[in-house]
Amino acid sequence: MNIYLLRHGETEYTKIKRIQGKSQVPLNEEGLNMAENAANTIKKFRVSHIYCSNLKRAIQTAEKVNSEWNLPINYDSRINERDYGLWEHKLWSDVFEENPTLNKTWEEEGTEFRPPKGESLNEVISRTLDFFKEIISKHKAEDDILIVCHGGPLKVILGYVKGLNKSDYYKQNFLNPCELVAIKYNGGFQIG
Repeated sequence: MNIYLLRHGETEYTKIKRIQGKSQVPLNEEGLNMAENAANTIKKFRVSHIYCSNLKRAIQTAEKVNSEWNLPINYDSRINERDYGLWEHKLWSDVFEENPTLNKTWEEEGTEFRPPKGESLNEVISRTLDFFKEIISKHKAEDDILIVCHGGPLKVILGYVKGLNKSDYYKQNFLNPCELVAIKYNGGFQIG
C-alpha cells in the first residue's frame, strides 16, 4: 500500500506565522499555485482513495489535486489541525511575547500541554492515530491513499511511522506547504 501525505498550500496565515488551528482560513494565491503544482506531481501516481480534513485550506488543496482523478473525497475531522483555542488568529510572536515562560511550560508539560481553551497534544495524537490506524486496517494492499491535511497531524503520522516516542512527534520539522511525503506499507512502514 502506498500512502501519500500532503500538507495544504500556503495561506496568508501561514505566510506571516499567524495561528490558524481549526479556523477556516482559505488558501492564498500562492497556495492555489502550490496546489496546482502538487496536482501535476501527484497525477503521476495511481491514487485510489483520498482523505482530507474538513478545514477549507485542506479541502481546496485536495480538490485541486483531485481534478486529475475526480475521486470521492472522504472528509474526516480527526485529521484537522490542532485547536489552539484563544491563541487562534494571533501571531506566534505575540503569543510568546504575552507568555514569556511559554517554552519552559510547554517543555515541562509535554504532550499534556494545552493552549487556553484549546486541545492538548495528546488529544491531537489520539484522534490522528485513530484515523491513521483505521485507514491502514480497512484498505487492501493494492490501494494507494492520499491524505491531505495539516502540519500537526502529519507530524503525528510521521512520528508514528518512524517509531518515535509520542513525546517526540512534534519535535520533527513541519512539512512545508504542499510538501508531499510517500510511505510504503507492507506490514511495516518505509518512508520515501
